[in-house]
Amino acid sequence: MLPPLLLDEGLPHQVAKAFGSLGLSAHSIGDGVAPPFQSSDTTNCEWCASRGALLVTNDRGKNDSEIRVALAATGIDAIFVFDDLRSAPRHELARALLQAEQRIADLGQGKKPIRCRLKPSGRLEKIAV
Repeated sequence: MLPPLLLDEGLPHQVAKAFGSLGLSAHSIGDGVAPPFQSSDTTNCEWCASRGALLVTNDRGKNDSEIRVALAATGIDAIFVFDDLRSAPRHELARALLQAEQRIADLGQGKKPIRCRLKPSGRLEKIAV
């Protein structure tokens, strides 16, 4: 089963709503439960840490290292969405997350935090952040 999810700003909030309608715990930035729009990466990571949630984000810290620092400080799990899924129709992100469900659960049993890129196929590719 998927852990609770937080979809970062820039990813379609409809995915979190759809997951909620399926009985899965998912929130998106600005939904009234999750941190508000334009919240910092640190705030988002702390929110995830306090709820045992996995961050789904398109922020890889290329231009700003805050995400890397926040992930290291909180030790939360994070799945990174690259442009191939970010620019795809919303249902493809939902499908990829659902297809990755078992692998996310398996990785979540490990001692190291999850740091993977989500591929359109649902495959998870480990990345350095």
